[in-house]
Amino acid sequence: MLGRQQLETWPPETISDLAAASGFNASYFTRVLRIAYLAPAIIQAIVEGNQSLKLTANRLVRIKKLPIDWGHEREYLGFPAA
Repeated sequence: MLGRQQLETWPPETISDLAAASGFNASYFTRVLRIAYLAPAIIQAIVEGNQSLKLTANRLVRIKKLPIDWGHEREYLGFPAA
């Protein structure tokens, strides 16, 4: 399985290549990969246990259109504005 540093430095051809190297299908891998790049404030809140009880890892993985902009991401996931 690839670690985060390998993902950032290994030059894959496609997301499918990354997924296969990690042992996942491309759809699931893409959703999990997005979680790795959540806004730092959201990650900190989750690590500290300050997220909504409804915001679970399963919910995060199932979100298909998570906003790219961190401000919109915070709003979408129910965090107060920064």
